[in-house]
Amino acid sequence: MTGVEARVNGNADNKKGGLNLVGETPMEIRVKMPARDSTIAVIVQNRFKESEPAIVRVRWTGQVEQGVDIRSTLYVLAIGVSSYTDKNLKEGVQYAANDARDFVSVMKRQMGGVYKGFQAKLLVNGDAQTRTHILSGFDWVERAATNNDVIMIFLAGHGETDTKNRYYFLPAESDRGNFTSTGLPQTDIVGRIRELPGRVFVFIDTCYAGLLSTRSSGPDIDRIVNEIAEAPKDGVIFASSTGNQRSGQAGENGAFTKALTEGLSGKAAEGGTGKITIGTLGVYIAERVNKLTNGQQKPPLPAPFKGSGLSTDYPLAVKIHD
Repeated sequence: MTGVEARVNGNADNKKGGLNLVGETPMEIRVKMPARDSTIAVIVQNRFKESEPAIVRVRWTGQVEQGVDIRSTLYVLAIGVSSYTDKNLKEGVQYAANDARDFVSVMKRQMGGVYKGFQAKLLVNGDAQTRTHILSGFDWVERAATNNDVIMIFLAGHGETDTKNRYYFLPAESDRGNFTSTGLPQTDIVGRIRELPGRVFVFIDTCYAGLLSTRSSGPDIDRIVNEIAEAPKDGVIFASSTGNQRSGQAGENGAFTKALTEGLSGKAAEGGTGKITIGTLGVYIAERVNKLTNGQQKPPLPAPFKGSGLSTDYPLAVKIHD
C-alpha cells in the first residue's frame, strides 16, 4: 500500500501518500465535515491501482447557527448543439439548443427555493463549436462551485461511438469523417465530472448521428452512463434512453427534455409536499417519455454514482406556483 485517501461527498479531503505499508496497519485521517448529512469514501492505493471505496455514511445532528443559510448554490452547465457545420448532422437534433435553454430556464426558477443562489453557463451551437469550447464550460463550473454546492450538467446533441465502442459527444464543428479527433470523447467527459466539487447531477440527451456505415443502430449509451456512475462521489445520472435506442422528439423539444422540464416544473412533485425528488422525477420521466414516443424510447431510472449517499427522496427542486 502506497497511499490512503478520504473523499467527503466525493471530494478529495485528505491524503496520506509516500507510504510503504504491508498487512494491517492502524492509521488516522482527519477530515473536515460540512454541516449536513455526508458520505465518506476511503480509498487505498498502491502503485498499480486504487481499491474499491469503503463507504461510511454520517448524519448531521449538530445545530445550525441562527441566521446562517446552509442551502447550496446551484451551478448549471447546459450544452445543446442543433446547428452543425456539417449539414448531414442536422437530422434528429434540431431542438437540442432549445432543450439546453429550457433546462436553464426551469432551474433558474428554483433560486430562493431549494437553492440560495443560481449561476449558469449556456453553450449552444456556435458557443459549443469545438471540444475546447465545451471543456471551457467544465473549467468554469469547477472553478466557481464549492464542495457545498450542487452542479447540474446537461448535454443535448449528437452522440456517436467509434469501432471500439468509445462514446463521443459531437460539438458544432465536428468533422463527420473524423469525429474521433473533433468530438468530445467519453474519457474527457467522465474525467471532468469526477473532478467537479459538490453534488453532481448529469442529464444526457444525445441522438445517434449514424456516422458509421457498418452499424444500423446508435451508440450504446449504457456504457458512458455506467462509467460516469463509477465516480466515487455524491451524484446521479439521468439518461434519455437505454442501450442503442434513438432519442425521439416531442413538440419543440426532445422527448426526454420535455419530460424532464415538465417534471422539474412541478409535474413530478410529491403529493402534498411540492418536493421534486430524484425518485419522483425519475419515475415521471420514464412514464412520460414512454407515452410521448409510443413506447419506442425507454429512459432508465436515475443511476446513483458509486459511493453516493443520496437517497431517492433527495430534493432537486420544488413546485413553483405562478
